[in-house]
Amino acid sequence: MTIRIERGGAKYCASVTPPHATLEWNTKDPLPLRGLISKLEELGCHIRDIGDALYEADPEWEHGLGDSAYRAYMLSNAAFDELSNGNTRIVE
Repeated sequence: MTIRIERGGAKYCASVTPPHATLEWNTKDPLPLRGLISKLEELGCHIRDIGDALYEADPEWEHGLGDSAYRAYMLSNAAFDELSNGNTRIVE
């Protein structure tokens, strides 16, 4: 199983199992976007996998971030990932 996310209004429900997380987990109550991302990261989910699952649930999910600092955080994780994979040129 992968990360599964469903949007319900302004909040999200999710479930995840290893190997995408350190343990099996699902939301008891819907979470706001930032809270969900933080929890999934805490469980060991990769930011790219989180982004992919959010996009499947809601292609407009990034607009929910609102905060430019949080967007920068997401982009920096993606850039680090690209550099870690041996890519030396990052194009937005």
